[in-house]
Amino acid sequence: MNDLVQALVKAGAPVLGTVIGGPVGALATAAIGALADALGTQATPEAVKEAIETKPEATVIVRQVEAERGQELATYAALVAQEGERGWFYSAWRPAGMWLVLIMWPFAVVLAPFFRISVPMADLVAFTGLYLTLYMGGHTAKEWFNAHYGGRK
Repeated sequence: MNDLVQALVKAGAPVLGTVIGGPVGALATAAIGALADALGTQATPEAVKEAIETKPEATVIVRQVEAERGQELATYAALVAQEGERGWFYSAWRPAGMWLVLIMWPFAVVLAPFFRISVPMADLVAFTGLYLTLYMGGHTAKEWFNAHYGGRK
């Protein structure tokens, strides 16, 4: 993999080299796949490195892929690194909430009546709505409040 990173930097694609050499495996796979498609080779680091070193037009192709996809992949890599720095709890509440909602609804609708357990459906609906608002609509609510109340002091 380091050979491919060096070949990319030498070919004029330092951003792609950083993405592929970085800690994010899925992004490296995406970068290698984009390069392989453009170079017409297999999506392996070895095949891409060989194509860069042997094809005369490879430098132009690599720079074109860098221009088209480099910034996008670098942004994703930065986001993943930032999320990793914040710790597991920062990113764990969302899937934990999804699993909780996924378990609560079948329990309330199927199992609770079977075992004659009373489930306050209004509370379940309110909890689900609050969770979905925070999970899916947090940025929308933030933008709405900024638009309506952000300029006032």
